[in-house]
Amino acid sequence: MSSGARRNARALTLLIVWSVALGALFAALLALAPAAQAGTCDQVGGVITGDWTITNTQVCSGILYSVDGTISVNSGGSLTLTDGGLSFSKDTSHQGYALNVNAGGELVLDNSIVTTQTDSISPFLKLAFTVSGANSRFTMKDGDSLVGSTRRAPRSTSRTRGSPASRIRSSPASASTRMTTTMRP
Repeated sequence: MSSGARRNARALTLLIVWSVALGALFAALLALAPAAQAGTCDQVGGVITGDWTITNTQVCSGILYSVDGTISVNSGGSLTLTDGGLSFSKDTSHQGYALNVNAGGELVLDNSIVTTQTDSISPFLKLAFTVSGANSRFTMKDGDSLVGSTRRAPRSTSRTRGSPASRIRSSPASASTRMTTTMRP
């Protein structure tokens, strides 16, 4: 065998060894990488502008979001708020803003709050909060609150009014539940 052929054979052998070694290193790094976590929050800032329709898992933590729109949790969607919450920017020209948990949707408050902002020029202090349809769920854990106090209204409707220190506890909804929260400045 000529020296050129030996050199080419060594180069080919070295290329194969390096390819196998790099492939093994890549496989090891891939195997040791942390698993992907589902359910991060699409809302990365503290302000939600416009309507937000949730159809997948959203886990938002550590932020009290200022909401200028309606939030709807639809079938297949889940919104979990941990150590934060939602503060709706409602005024008399935006009375229709609401928080809706529709059939197949889920809202979980874990040490979080849902309220309206009272510092606008013409605040509208009622928040329509609806949990309706089959398999819709609303759960509160560990010190959560919907600001207000509870008064039962007819036809499976709860209306919430009063002081900002009260709490409402709820279990999964089998029928339609509508809560209106009124804050006083």
